[in-house]
Amino acid sequence: MGRGKVEMKRIENKVSRQVTFSKRRKGLLKKAEELAVLCDVDVGVIVFSERGKLFDYSSPASLVDLIHRYEAVTNTQLFHQEAHCTDHQQQMAAEISKLQHEYQQLEARLKTYTGEDLSSLTSVVELGELEQQLESAVGRVRARKDELFINLTDELQLKIDENGRQDGTAAAGVEAEETTTMAEPPLPQSPSFAYLLAVEEKSAASTMLRMWPQTDEDADADGGSSSRRGLQLW
Repeated sequence: MGRGKVEMKRIENKVSRQVTFSKRRKGLLKKAEELAVLCDVDVGVIVFSERGKLFDYSSPASLVDLIHRYEAVTNTQLFHQEAHCTDHQQQMAAEISKLQHEYQQLEARLKTYTGEDLSSLTSVVELGELEQQLESAVGRVRARKDELFINLTDELQLKIDENGRQDGTAAAGVEAEETTTMAEPPLPQSPSFAYLLAVEEKSAASTMLRMWPQTDEDADADGGSSSRRGLQLW
């Protein structure tokens, strides 16, 4: 039983559409190869998938040659994009070309200044001018370096002076504290034993202080009381 006739319209089911594309793409490329081999003709096939993937076949010539032959036969220019460029695109192309030329000139001058390529200087005068320019540049570099050294030295000196002022302030505070401590009046001394024993001169002759223990004989002489011993003042 043969297959039914396929209706020529877009397959709505995405999976079915992808399967059909894969099968028919392979069949198409196979038929193109068979046609080129069996009939000895030039065949070119270009297929883009739904996602933009390219599938192509050409035999025996390349696709570029086939396209050029197509342009010659049909009198069209598929590869000459300049014919289809707008004025703005032409201006942009000219500007890019100009910038590329300037870049090449600057690169050549840079190589000359660095000494990598001096082939463009063909006279002693040019070499002398280059030497003067380099000496002038070295002088400016040295002047800038000296300026940076001076600025760095000034910054370091400011930091040293600031630290010195802080140390001086701290030392002055310590000295002031020591001065305050020394200026305080001395604490009164406790009365000495000699001060307790001081008596008036007029009564010194009639005052007697005994500083030894009282004996039993002395106690009998005093009336027989032996319980009171120690210092006797009379």
